[in-house]
Amino acid sequence: MARKTLITPEVVQQAQHLIDTGMSFRNAAAELDVSTDGIRDAARRYEISLNLAPVGRQSKIEPLLREMLPRIVEGKMGTHEIAKEIGFTQPAVFKALKKMGVSLQPRRTQKEATVRVAERILKDLMAHGGYVKDAMKRLGVKIDPQLVRELAKAQGIDISHYRYANQIFGQWQVQVGPFERTNTLDLLVTCKCLGCGVIEKRSLSNLRSGRTKSCRNCAAAGRPGTLKVKCLEDGTIFNSIRAFAIDRISLKKYQTVRLKLIQSEDGRLIHNGLTYELLKH
Repeated sequence: MARKTLITPEVVQQAQHLIDTGMSFRNAAAELDVSTDGIRDAARRYEISLNLAPVGRQSKIEPLLREMLPRIVEGKMGTHEIAKEIGFTQPAVFKALKKMGVSLQPRRTQKEATVRVAERILKDLMAHGGYVKDAMKRLGVKIDPQLVRELAKAQGIDISHYRYANQIFGQWQVQVGPFERTNTLDLLVTCKCLGCGVIEKRSLSNLRSGRTKSCRNCAAAGRPGTLKVKCLEDGTIFNSIRAFAIDRISLKKYQTVRLKLIQSEDGRLIHNGLTYELLKH
């Protein structure tokens, strides 16, 4: 059986000092790593008088706080800083200020700072795409990635929709949204052609390898003899008949629209009250 630590008169005096500065008897004992019963026994053994609820020193804390109150407010001092300056414990300062009706402006905690970093990471991720770790690397910060995922979830944001977003391959720009995995090595992503604005799904591996650089509309517009279409009322010019069909009618009706324009005597087509005319390079 282990021997109990012998509590010396010095330990009893240290406990009394802590109690005098506003610390509770229990906390003072814990601070000195002894028990309250042990301190009482030692005080009786050495005939030391313990004052567990001193009034004299405690009554001095309020005048001290009132005297330095302007500095406390102006300097936004915390209770730990105040306690260190006036020689009382933080709990004693807190209780005294509360009794005086003084509410200190809370300082930003580490948790709040971490949340602000997580918000920056999420914002960068939504602007530039990629994974959480990619955004952290771009910003030069590092926190637990799970905090960013939880923040996004709380805001109703599916960060997987931004994984490949905003990347540009040729004239294709990957859009925000879900992707479809076709096999273990490839997936389909939604892309916008920066040339004509058409939205189509494209293979990510083909985009990365350069096998697809633009949509069929823009590719056709670059070939000799391609027919453009102009709306006479609003002046809009489409790079090809296919681009016109997709934008104003329907891709399914592309061949029908093409034949009507080519076979008409004046090369014109009226649709929804607007007149469209073929233009040759």
